[in-house]
Amino acid sequence: MSADAAAKLVQESLSQVIRVGKVTGRDESAHQVRVEVEDTVTKALSTASLQVLTLRASGDRTYDLPDVGDQVLCLFLPFGKEVGFVLGCMYSEAGPPPVTSGDKTHREFKDGTTMEYDRDSHQYAADLKGGAGVKAEKDIDVKAPAVNHTGNMVINGSVTINGSLTTNGNSYAARRSGAPI
Repeated sequence: MSADAAAKLVQESLSQVIRVGKVTGRDESAHQVRVEVEDTVTKALSTASLQVLTLRASGDRTYDLPDVGDQVLCLFLPFGKEVGFVLGCMYSEAGPPPVTSGDKTHREFKDGTTMEYDRDSHQYAADLKGGAGVKAEKDIDVKAPAVNHTGNMVINGSVTINGSLTTNGNSYAARRSGAPI
C-alpha cells in the first residue's frame, strides 16, 4: 500500500471514530446522551446512548450533562456507533463562551445564575437567581476584615459578641456576660 493510500485510510478511519454532533436526548439517571452526527456517507446518524465523561465518578463524584442541542465531541470505538463516549461540549458562533479571560473559572446556568472565580483579582462572585442554603455538621467560620450585609437578618438562637457593638452610630463596649448594654 502506498503512503498516500495509507494516509487516506487512516483519515477515513479517524473520521468515523472522532465525530462532532448535537445532543438529541438525555438519559439523566444513566448520565448518558444520544447524539446526531453527520454521516460522511449518507445522512445524519443518530447514536445509541453514549456515556458522558465526568471529572470524578467514584469516592468524589460530579454530575453534569450536556443540554439537548449542545454541540459535542464524541469518540467511538472503531467497530460501530453503539459504543462511544461524549468527551465534552464545544462553543460555537451561535453560543460563544460567557467570558474571555483565561484567569476566570466561570459557571453560568440557564436561569441566569452565575458563579465565577477570578484568580487574577482573587475574587469569587456568585449571583443567585433563587435562594441559597448552607447545612454544616460543624461550625462555620467567616474571617475577613469586614463583612457587609444588606437586607434584613433573622437569627434563630443566641448571639455572642466578643467586641463592641455599634448601632445607628452609637457604640457599646463589650461587657461581662449578663450585664445590660
